[in-house]
Amino acid sequence: MIIGLLLHILPGILLAGAGICLMVVEKSRISSKAAKMQQEIENNIPEFLDLLKTELEVGVPVEIAIYNICEKKDDLLSREFFRTIKEMQLGASDWSSALESLADRYHVDTLTEFVLETTTAYKNGTSIADAVRRKADSIRKTHLLSIKEKAGRATNTVLLPMTICQIIPMLIFLMIPTMLQAM
Repeated sequence: MIIGLLLHILPGILLAGAGICLMVVEKSRISSKAAKMQQEIENNIPEFLDLLKTELEVGVPVEIAIYNICEKKDDLLSREFFRTIKEMQLGASDWSSALESLADRYHVDTLTEFVLETTTAYKNGTSIADAVRRKADSIRKTHLLSIKEKAGRATNTVLLPMTICQIIPMLIFLMIPTMLQAM
């Protein structure tokens, strides 16, 4: 009976445990890849919007301006916008819904804000160049503040080891003569 359990049930339990471990590893790999893609899009948005703002100020229509930028740049954001433009050209969706689906795919706040502002201006018939200009300035400020926040966290991370490695040995060095005199 013991031999039967070891030959039939134990391998099943071991295989189930290995399968669960592999699923957890794969899920964490996919999550880290998704976070990396979101970070790349978030980092590329300010530059993309500056280029788009320049194209729109010259008087180029927004679809053509985005297409021109996507042809010249080779990053994730440009590839995704290019893919969205191809969907629009094939007739799979209209301009605003294609941009909204792009924003929904990545869940990046700055991209969602830009798409919302642009599609609202497009639907209302107001100037898209003004909407892009306002949103580009806002996103650039937000991006700058997030970079400063990350730099502040890095500074705090550096201060703790510095405190441990400098101040504590200095206190010990100052306390040794006092302790020797007290003895």
